Amino acid sequence: MVHELHDDIIAHLEKGESLVVATIVTRDGSAPRSAGAEMLVFPDGSSAGTIGGGGGEAVIIATAKDTLADGRRRLVDIGMSGQAASGADLICGGRVQVFLDRVTPLSLPLYRELSARYRDGLPSFLATPVDGDGMVILVQPELPAGDVALETLRENPDAATVLDIAGTRYAVRPVRPRPKLILAGGGHVSHVTARVADIAGWEVVVLDDREEYANPARFPWLPASNIHVVPAFENCFKAGVLGFDVTDTTAIAVMTRGHQYDADVLAQALRTWAGYIGMIGSRRKREAVYDRMRELGFEREDIGRVHSPIGLAIGAETPEEIAVSVMAEIISERAAKRMEA
Repeated sequence: MVHELHDDIIAHLEKGESLVVATIVTRDGSAPRSAGAEMLVFPDGSSAGTIGGGGGEAVIIATAKDTLADGRRRLVDIGMSGQAASGADLICGGRVQVFLDRVTPLSLPLYRELSARYRDGLPSFLATPVDGDGMVILVQPELPAGDVALETLRENPDAATVLDIAGTRYAVRPVRPRPKLILAGGGHVSHVTARVADIAGWEVVVLDDREEYANPARFPWLPASNIHVVPAFENCFKAGVLGFDVTDTTAIAVMTRGHQYDADVLAQALRTWAGYIGMIGSRRKREAVYDRMRELGFEREDIGRVHSPIGLAIGAETPEEIAVSVMAEIISERAAKRMEA
C-alpha cells in the first residue's frame, strides 16, 4: 500500500466515513497488476488507486458496495479473459483473487500508526482474518514475533497473499517503506532524474559538494531535509549525513561532475549494501574509474555490481530521456530481485 492511499484512508476515517480496501492477494497467469496492488472504494462509489482497470475493476467496485453495506469480508475471483464475469472484456487471460475489507473509523489509530511507520521507513504488514470479523493484526518485523502465527506471517512479508495459520485464513497486506534513490551529484541529468523518480513514487535524496546544485530552490518538490551539501563528496552514504542506513532496497546513482569525484563516490557506494548502483558516463570514462576501483582493492564481483553506462539502452540523448532510462533500469532491477526472492 502506498503512502497516498494511507492519506486517503485517514482523511475519510477522520470524517467518520467507512470505506473498502480491495487488495489483489493472488495472481495466476497474465494480469495488469501483481499481488499487493490496492484500490480504495468510498461510499459515493468513487475510488482511489487501481487493481488493473477495465471490467475487473468495475466488478470489484460493485462488490465493494455490498461489503460497505454488510461489513462482510470477501475474497472475489476475477477472470482476466473474454469470458469474465458480467461479460466484461478482460483479455489478459489470467485470474486474480481480490480481498475486500471494510475499514471503519474504529481503525483510525491503526492506520495512523501504519502511516507513522511508513514515514519512519519501517516495514510492516496487516494480517486480516478472511472469514468472520476477527481482529486485524499489525505485524512489526523488527519486534519479537511472540507466537507461531506471527512468526509465520513474518516469513512472508514480500507480497500480499492468503495464509492458513492454525486453521484460520489471513489476508496479508505488506506496507513497504517508500524506496529510496540517492543521487550523488545535482547537475542537469540528476535534476530531471529526481523529478521522474519522485513521480514514480521513490523517496529521492540529492547530494552535491556545491550549494548552488544542492538546495531546496533547485529541487522544490523534495523535502529540504533530503538535499545535502557534502564537501568534497566525503562520507556520502553515512547515516549521519543521510538520516537513514543504506540497505539492499536503496538505489544509488553516481552523477558527479568529473572522473575523480565519480571514483570517490563509487568507492563509497561499493562499501554499502545498496541494491542498485549506477554510474553515468561513457564506456571510456567507466573503464578509467574501474581501473581506480581495482587500485583500491575492489574485486571483479564488486565492480560487477555497477551499472555503467547507467540506464537501459534505449538510445537516450537528452537529460529527460536519460532520466527515463535510468529509472526504467532501477525499477527493472528491483522487480527482478523480487522475482528471485
